Amino acid sequence: MADENKKIIALPVLALRGVVAFPGMSLNFDVGRNKSIVALKAALAGDKKIYLSAQLDPSIADPDFTDLSKVGVIAEVKQIIRVPNSNNYHIIVEGIERACITEPIR
Repeated sequence: MADENKKIIALPVLALRGVVAFPGMSLNFDVGRNKSIVALKAALAGDKKIYLSAQLDPSIADPDFTDLSKVGVIAEVKQIIRVPNSNNYHIIVEGIERACITEPIR
């Protein structure tokens, strides 16, 4: 990617456990961790864009910035369904473009 095509944007981050997302790919999965639900709600409150990054170690229950792959995908949330009798959500996303995470914004 040429430098003139690079842009810096801030997006909510959702860590994927045991899954890798690619541009043009549709994924559906459950979201249950509090951090992930906060990121999902932030995406829905904005333009429905979210940064998906694979966890380097899927056994980590509460991943931090250093536990995520630095290359991920900007995706659009297409559908969200609240899982009955649970705090979890089932979502469908579609990968838009590859991106690199540079630093966390708290």
